[in-house]
Amino acid sequence: MNAMYYFAKLALHNENGNDYFVVSFPDVKGAVSDGATIEEAIANGKEALEGCLEVILEKNRVIPVAKEYKGKEFHKVWIDPKISTAILAKENRGNKTISEFVEIIGTSANVYAKLEKARLNPTVSMLNKIANASGKHLKVSFV
Repeated sequence: MNAMYYFAKLALHNENGNDYFVVSFPDVKGAVSDGATIEEAIANGKEALEGCLEVILEKNRVIPVAKEYKGKEFHKVWIDPKISTAILAKENRGNKTISEFVEIIGTSANVYAKLEKARLNPTVSMLNKIANASGKHLKVSFV
């Protein structure tokens, strides 16, 4: 299962005497941004990361596995719950088709497809049905 966060790598750059920070995500190619401050770079990077993940979900590509990184240049960036829910739903469906899976959980293919594309805020009841259909239990926590 993928983590609900990815590590951003920050690098200080200087152009014409002006410092700025470039942020990239080693596990998600194309997720790069920058900012005048560390906070701005991370916020802009989070937006780039989530945009990349949404495209990956939309195109039904493999979700990059988040690795752990250590060092002062790395910062943990939590992804939007709607995106993390889409990732979890897709992973827990496994090799079943959407048609097969929605029959088990009792929802429409259209609704479930929106969930896997991060275009739906699911109910706790729906998440519980997905967990049960996958032979798992739903665990909700605040971190």
